[in-house]
Amino acid sequence: MTAKELKFVRESKDIDQAGLAGMLDVSLFTVSRWERGRVEIPRSVEIAIAAIYADKFQELRGVVRQLYIDALADSTNAKKPVGKQD
Repeated sequence: MTAKELKFVRESKDIDQAGLAGMLDVSLFTVSRWERGRVEIPRSVEIAIAAIYADKFQELRGVVRQLYIDALADSTNAKKPVGKQD
């Protein structure tokens, strides 16, 4: 799980960092560091979050997949030669 994914899932449930920290029994500072990418999110925390937010992970997977497809399409279009102008 990336920092952005953690923040997306948390915000999608309308929970602040302090609320998530309480649910996971960690400090607010720890949640903040995870979301800023300063510290790797432990696998045990990913599992706990998955249990709490199972429905949002399916949604997130779809969003991430679509972003990847869009980025791939953009990079493919950028590589196509532009027609010569006379």
